[in-house]
Amino acid sequence: ANDDMATLPQLAVQHVADSALREEIAALKQELAKIQERKEKLRAELAAVDTREHEVVAEIQMRKSSLRHIKEADPDDAASYASTINKFSHLCNILPPYPVMQPQPLAVVHTIAGPADEQSCTLQGCVFAQTVSTYPISHSTNVKLGTPICDRYSLQVCADGRTIICISDGCNWGKKPLEASRRASSKFVSSLIAAQSKITRISDAGALLLQALVEAHNEIVYDKTDVWEAGTTTLLGGFILPFKKGSGKKHGIVRSMSASCGFHQSKTMDTPSSDEPDGYACVLIGVGDCKAFHWSAAMHRITDITRGNRRNLNDPSDPGGRIGPFLEGGLPDLRNLCIYYQECSADDAILFVRWFARVASNAA
Repeated sequence: ANDDMATLPQLAVQHVADSALREEIAALKQELAKIQERKEKLRAELAAVDTREHEVVAEIQMRKSSLRHIKEADPDDAASYASTINKFSHLCNILPPYPVMQPQPLAVVHTIAGPADEQSCTLQGCVFAQTVSTYPISHSTNVKLGTPICDRYSLQVCADGRTIICISDGCNWGKKPLEASRRASSKFVSSLIAAQSKITRISDAGALLLQALVEAHNEIVYDKTDVWEAGTTTLLGGFILPFKKGSGKKHGIVRSMSASCGFHQSKTMDTPSSDEPDGYACVLIGVGDCKAFHWSAAMHRITDITRGNRRNLNDPSDPGGRIGPFLEGGLPDLRNLCIYYQECSADDAILFVRWFARVASNAA
């Protein structure tokens, strides 16, 4: 009996040890099950990553192919260029055949582009540029509503007195209109820089402006697998060209030819002919509601060069036209596409602004 009583504690100890080991084994099995479950999830994630890797590589190759196709294409032979330029070629009829000053080699000597955090840009007291947002600051993010600013300005001054100017206003808020505005402005200006040596008369500028606008639209959408991934933007830009003309002509003429509103012309004023150059021609193309104004130093008068481009004052969301995908098939809205012509003198000023009343926000 005493021997039996002595073995009881031993059995109790063995039972406790056995139970503890069984619990540890059960816990380890649970942990093993979780590890195996996690491994399966990681395998699935790895498979998804591999699949996405192949998709990205394929997309890169497709975009490179598209880019090569665009770079190798001859714009003069492209149907989109030809059809647009031919359709609106009548807008160029307002441009006079006055000879312009011949461009010098490597003509671009000054460049201004922005915006840059609403900071102003100046050039030798002759140019001032700034984009400012008047939207309120969000209480939750402490950032201005509408950030980032989707406006864009660019100016290139050439050694021979020629100037290339462009402003664009991305339609709506966000990354898509910001990208559209930047792409359109950059491509429009680079197209005019490349082509400006072809201008020997003011009348030569019209077709180049139309071509630059087509290129700006194509630049917005060229690498999109779905054209509706791109944003839209308004745009106003063109040349200021020093020109020569015979005596007895008139300065201060404002003309524009629109696709929908036809020809209109302001009153003219006689000014004496001057030495080289005789004057400066502001030749612009616009789609949307960006504005340009001419200040005559001699007459102390401001003229709206883009008069009539903002017709629908009852709908603040309608700029009247835009490039980028908007109509069926991703086509641009060219309702108010227009070419403008303004003769200026050396002391005059040209003011470019985006339509500040549309949303009472940004002004460039």
